[in-house]
Amino acid sequence: MGRIKRNIIRNSKFIIKYFNENNREVTPFMLEELLYLLEAIYMSIANEDRLYNEKFHFSNLGIINEKTYKKYKKFGKYPIRISTNRVKINEENEKYISFLLALFKDYT
Repeated sequence: MGRIKRNIIRNSKFIIKYFNENNREVTPFMLEELLYLLEAIYMSIANEDRLYNEKFHFSNLGIINEKTYKKYKKFGKYPIRISTNRVKINEENEKYISFLLALFKDYT
């Protein structure tokens, strides 16, 4: 089994890529929630304290991670539109993200 990479920006771009490839839209708020749930799933399955070095916190905007919030806040409540053609992540990360997206596919 490979080693998980803890790069939250790269994982966020992979999630956006998934939505793009499936002709679906993802807003910054949806992305923050998915990244938070991804960390929860990883912590539960891997029995670790965290996935990312950056922490999530609750605000009047909902659950946010400061690093991803700063990167995608310019989109506001609108879908994130960025190029994801060259986004690649390792197999271990893809496994967890694919599990997350399959689990919540009917709710996102």
